[in-house]
Amino acid sequence: MTDTSQSSHPRRNARSGCLKAALITFGFLAAVALGVGFLIHRGLADFDSHREMMGLRSGLEVRDEQLRYSPGMDGIMWCRFTVEAKGLDEVFDTSLVDVSELNEPGCQLRGAGSSPRWWDVQTKTLTGGSVEVRNDEFMDVGFVDNEDGTLTVYIFWFEV
Repeated sequence: MTDTSQSSHPRRNARSGCLKAALITFGFLAAVALGVGFLIHRGLADFDSHREMMGLRSGLEVRDEQLRYSPGMDGIMWCRFTVEAKGLDEVFDTSLVDVSELNEPGCQLRGAGSSPRWWDVQTKTLTGGSVEVRNDEFMDVGFVDNEDGTLTVYIFWFEV
């Protein structure tokens, strides 16, 4: 009489080993995917890496910044931040951005279609306008004077 429990035991160990290897591999791949996803999200939502695109003054201190960038052939970006400033000439590098074009009361900004949740321009009375930053790169800029020495600035940047 043969003992069948011993003959199936190596198969069980092999299946168990394969399952463990698959789980370890899956876990590793999941961790890599999450890490790559984090880096991509950070790159698409990192305010500091997009300052130059918006023509902001070097060293400008901002708070409550929000940003979402959607790259591509016709990239778009939504941005909102608060800054201590009396006017946009203190916010933008005036050699890059013509702030005289950004003084229209009651201006409307584009970008409402697939905008982020924090893009609340529909509920604000903005002063601003549109300006070309570089060849085929434009910004709609609107701001609210918070009457406490700060401005909340909204930027919809886009390529055409």
